[in-house]
Amino acid sequence: MNAVLAQRKYHLAARLANDTARTLGLWLTAAFVVLVVTSAILDAATEGQTEELATYVLLALPIAMFLAGWLHLSKGYPLAIVHGFTRKEFLAGFALYGLATVVTAAALTQAGRLILEHLPTADSEIGFYGRGPLDSLARSALWFTVGAAAGAAKLRFPGRRLGVLASALLVAAVVYRPVAISLMRNLAQDTPFGDGTLVEVPVEMTMNHLALIDLAFTVPLALLTWALLARAPMHPKSA
Repeated sequence: MNAVLAQRKYHLAARLANDTARTLGLWLTAAFVVLVVTSAILDAATEGQTEELATYVLLALPIAMFLAGWLHLSKGYPLAIVHGFTRKEFLAGFALYGLATVVTAAALTQAGRLILEHLPTADSEIGFYGRGPLDSLARSALWFTVGAAAGAAKLRFPGRRLGVLASALLVAAVVYRPVAISLMRNLAQDTPFGDGTLVEVPVEMTMNHLALIDLAFTVPLALLTWALLARAPMHPKSA
């Protein structure tokens, strides 16, 4: 009996991962393939005057990661409570699911990058945040975690404006993090740009440093998710 209970978190993680693969994963893969074929057709029709459209699938990956974290936590938690899971079991299973999802997304980003760079239609300077392995891992982890934190805020304050506001603030903080980082950097140096601009994100900063900053952001977001769920109601109102 104890052995069966100990395996429940793994079964939960597997179910969540399978559901994500059959929905978001399948849709993204199909979109990537369709856009690769579309780019090849347009390239032939325009004699090389088109861009590789499948790049936009990789650029949209943060949205998919956010949805994976938000939807599965906000919907999965009430259902898990219905089936007798404890908070600890759910959090452990969800953490395993999150780890598997982040690693898979990073690997698929790198595979997609390699495919794009070797296509005849590819631009020689294909650029997007997530080109390197660390970038891909950090970006996937950050957006999955902020999605989970937003879902946890919704559960912690069900049916209240505070939950919606907290979720919106978390997402806004991640979306506008480069602006805040650049502003703090320039103010700290006390050397605003010559035209008076205080906010400007250099390319080298985005590519070389933002990945490490994103990983640093991921830790408090994960802790916040845990703290919010630790005080979330255990009745299945949202199920």
